[in-house]
Amino acid sequence: MLILNISSVLRNNKTLLFRVCFLLSEKEGDYTWALQAFVNIIEKHSIKMPLIIIKNRELALLNALKASFLLSQHILY
Repeated sequence: MLILNISSVLRNNKTLLFRVCFLLSEKEGDYTWALQAFVNIIEKHSIKMPLIIIKNRELALLNALKASFLLSQHILY
């Protein structure tokens, strides 16, 4: 199984782990499901949406991110 790890670097240079999700495959539908669950958590707890998302060049993830985080900038690493 694949693991989707979502984390953030805070202003004090500490890393905050938001979510670890097991995925059955690297398909766009799987990424969309996981990211929508993450967006629901963000909205439920009134957390600001991320301004910048750094990701690898996984095309299915790229498409799911574009659908879930419309206002965020996406940067490849």
